[in-house]
Amino acid sequence: MRTTWSPQLSVLALTLSIQGLPIASQILVGLIVGPTTLGEIRWLESVFVLVLLATSCGMPSLVFRQSAVFALYNESLSFAIIALTLTTLVSCVFLAATALLTLIGFAPSIPTQQAYLFIILGTLIPANAIRILIAHTQGREATHHVCLQVLGFAVVAILTLGSAALVFGTGGWVVARFTFELTLALILWLLIRRLAPTTFSPAIPTFRMLGKMGAQGLAPNYAFLVRAFADNLPILILPKLLNARDEIGLYSLATLMMFAPLLLISTAMQAQLPRLIQASDDRDEFAKSFAVASRKVYKLTAAGLCIMTAIAAALHLNVLGSQYSNAAALVLLLAAGLPARAFLVVSGGAAVARGWFATSSMIAIFEIIFLGCAVLFGLITDVVHMAVCVTLATWLAALPAYLLLLLAKKSTRMQT
Repeated sequence: MRTTWSPQLSVLALTLSIQGLPIASQILVGLIVGPTTLGEIRWLESVFVLVLLATSCGMPSLVFRQSAVFALYNESLSFAIIALTLTTLVSCVFLAATALLTLIGFAPSIPTQQAYLFIILGTLIPANAIRILIAHTQGREATHHVCLQVLGFAVVAILTLGSAALVFGTGGWVVARFTFELTLALILWLLIRRLAPTTFSPAIPTFRMLGKMGAQGLAPNYAFLVRAFADNLPILILPKLLNARDEIGLYSLATLMMFAPLLLISTAMQAQLPRLIQASDDRDEFAKSFAVASRKVYKLTAAGLCIMTAIAAALHLNVLGSQYSNAAALVLLLAAGLPARAFLVVSGGAAVARGWFATSSMIAIFEIIFLGCAVLFGLITDVVHMAVCVTLATWLAALPAYLLLLLAKKSTRMQT
């Protein structure tokens, strides 16, 4: 069913549904179950995100770019199917290798039950399918065909995930997460397949074709993986630095609250990417498109600061429960880095439009090195110190981001 939603609004609804589903469910779980369980789930989700990006082989980004330039819908959908085949094969190999290492006794210690980690890793195949299919619809600017259905599904999923965690704890949330990812992947495929002609016949992928696409996706996959590692590094290392699981839960809630404005900011930039890509050969047109995207991002940043301030006040006043009152300071500390994070999104979007994936990753590497040095020199002894270091790293990374932005705006042709 076709809607009258604008492209930006449909992209926002779709992004909030896909990326916001695990975030909103974790917030709900934290509020009704408590910080200890939230800390376990947040750690599992961080590991899952990194493995998901590693097994995606950069296909969502590649499919997004190619779908924006393909003339025919059949061509872009065939390309998406080939990308889906590649990620499925890579995911199967990863899962088989993980199972083998576990059988021979080579399994790392984790701050939660090992069975939960294996279950959520089984979600890799449908999760990659969802992201590839969404990238296809965004590249074709056809998100209005699927956004309402996906949004309704996400609302039901969030409520069910929260209920499963309340009744069955971390294990209930993990099983429900797998079930909903698989169901959503099937729904998306049915919706997208309806847009293709009845005579549509996808190309049969060969190993040579898969290898070529995998090589093309290496650069964007590397860049996004490094970015995700920088964002999730604090959650991954906190269990090694602190014994108090409640404190990890407090920091987890603060980072989850930050995702609300960050999702709005990244979605605004993502909605403008097709136009930036199409204008990448014309410096003046690129500058105009970039100016439009920047204004939208910075307006949402101002709104995001208001949202974070309101959340911190609600936590301090125990509106969201007294067990999270100490998270108010963490929310404010992380919010202090939101303007810098918005600038990183803007400059990173310009680099992605130019195809400079590997170069843009240097910003995230800078943040990783800064946090690594802070841990190495013993500067992080609690979650407050972690929040301060994360905010400082974000602001310091704005300098290389500015230099990258200057290069992107002066370039006359898209680099591949």
